[in-house]
Amino acid sequence: MTNPETSQDYTLEESLQALIHQISAYVEQFHGGKVEMVSLNGKILKVRLGGACLGCPLLPSTLHGWVAGTVDIGAAVLIYRVSPVVILQAIASGLLGKAAFNDGAEVAVLGLLLQWGWR
Repeated sequence: MTNPETSQDYTLEESLQALIHQISAYVEQFHGGKVEMVSLNGKILKVRLGGACLGCPLLPSTLHGWVAGTVDIGAAVLIYRVSPVVILQAIASGLLGKAAFNDGAEVAVLGLLLQWGWR
């Protein structure tokens, strides 16, 4: 990933760390929890949930659905250097076939819901 303001290239690990930070900011503000990156070893990213997430009955759904799903989308954007909409259309194409690439936001939302709920 390249920072357009400085033309500086970031490693995948740095980019994923920034994404996890953004996810954590949301979780902290709206739910009182937090997400932190523990490690990245090859293709395996380990995160830890804390704060209000600890002991919450929705922790598995939050971790495996929302956090992992969002990181998967973000990683795909970084690796393939395409718009998140294209990634989400590709996910929706599992149900809709090639027609998924003919529509925009509606199909992207379907792809997002599939990504978050598929886990």
